[in-house]
Amino acid sequence: MESKVKFPNKKEQAFIDAYVVCLNKCQAAISAGYSEKTAKQIGYEIYNKEHIKAAIEAKLKERTATADEVIKRTSDIHYGNMADYFRPVQVLHTPRIKVSLQVIIDRIQGEIELEEEYRSEVTMTEEENDKWFAMVQGMRDRQLRYKIELRRNPNASRIIDGETIIKTEMQLDLDAVIADKERGIIKSVKHTKEGVQIEMYSALDASEKLLKIHGAYEKDNSQQRPVLPTAINVTVVPPNE
Repeated sequence: MESKVKFPNKKEQAFIDAYVVCLNKCQAAISAGYSEKTAKQIGYEIYNKEHIKAAIEAKLKERTATADEVIKRTSDIHYGNMADYFRPVQVLHTPRIKVSLQVIIDRIQGEIELEEEYRSEVTMTEEENDKWFAMVQGMRDRQLRYKIELRRNPNASRIIDGETIIKTEMQLDLDAVIADKERGIIKSVKHTKEGVQIEMYSALDASEKLLKIHGAYEKDNSQQRPVLPTAINVTVVPPNE
């Protein structure tokens, strides 16, 4: 009589998917939706079911890298640097500067003279002339207000836009970050209110997990594993536009 092949149910499949990532029965049970209070016991029971073990082994075999791939990935993580993800970009920059009201008064005077010169060389309809006159009169009124304020306060000033220049800024190459996230070099990338949060793997932690998949620790049970940080958090705030 042929034995019936048993397949994981929805929760068991969630346990399998979580376990091949974290390699921890308790954590995998919690991720699959089981109670934290009973996760340790349930994780042990689920893991030891034959069809679950078989599914986990198959998935680990698919995910397990070759020795050369382990060395390459570990090397990439070890030498990874956040500076590698920033690129120089030329951007337009308009600084805000503090100027005396006299500077603004002189600028308005220059604009009025330009408009008057323009008006003397063009033909306008009566309606166009009225609009032009109203515009120039508005400039004169604004200039007069500044003159009165300056008489009352010789130190009066304003913050205005300065001259726009081209400057070089270092900006995050998000495409490169996402690409390395897909390659497994970066743990996670999140968009937060503060900016882009990048979580990078610890080189030693990544090496330990990959060696564990290959069974390195099973060959030497007396081997002492160091307590390692799980990841390095880096938050990148985009420059003001």
